[in-house]
This record gives sequence, structure tokens and C-alpha cells, in this order.
Amino acid sequence: MLFQAIAMSICVKRKLLCSSASRKRLRGFISTFCSVGAGLELSNNSRSLFCVVLPDASAPGAYRYQVFGQAGLYDINQCNSLGEALVCAVEEGFTDYDPGVMAALFGNQEWRKGMQVSEIYIAA
Repeated sequence: MLFQAIAMSICVKRKLLCSSASRKRLRGFISTFCSVGAGLELSNNSRSLFCVVLPDASAPGAYRYQVFGQAGLYDINQCNSLGEALVCAVEEGFTDYDPGVMAALFGNQEWRKGMQVSEIYIAA
């Protein structure tokens, strides 16, 4: 019941994701986050982008979802609450629970090359 109330509250507040299927998916993500804890891994339908939902260490009480592609970090999004982070991630197309995807990415050649390019940009 609590998860349903959180999902409905977010839907009403944001006027988004109001279909029962979307509320059910959101409830599932909230439940999974509560059992998994920080580091909920989601992917888009094409599995071309992935995100991790976690507490934001730079702002107590806030959450963020970081977006990654095959070649590394793509985007960082800070939100005021877990519910807002999940809604925003779903809005951006991260609708599939994908545990272990980040570990798989870290080991691929494209990721390592992307990180080398990032290091060059940071050093410049």
C-alpha cells in the first residue's frame, strides 16, 4: 500500500506516468530500490543507455541517477527525492530493471576507450 501511495502521489504531483501499468512499474522500482538499496540499475528498451539510482552524496536527502552508455558517463541528474529520481529516469526511458549491467559495462573495451578519452578532456 505504501508503494502505491508513493507512486500515485508522484503521478498526481507531476501529472505523469498515470496509467496503472506505469504506476505498477514505478511501485516495483521503489520496492526494488528498498530491497537492493543504493545502486538500482535500469536500462532503456534498446539497452543503449543505462542508469544507476543512488543517494546524492553532495546533497543530503537528495537522490541522483547517473546515465551511462557503452563508452562511459553520459549524464548526471540530481533530484529532490527517490520518487522524483525514479519518475525522471522512467520519463527518460529507463523502464527495465537490469541488475549487473554496470559490472558488464566496466569490463568492455569500448568503456575503457571512453574512459581514456574522458581522462584526456579532464587533463586539458
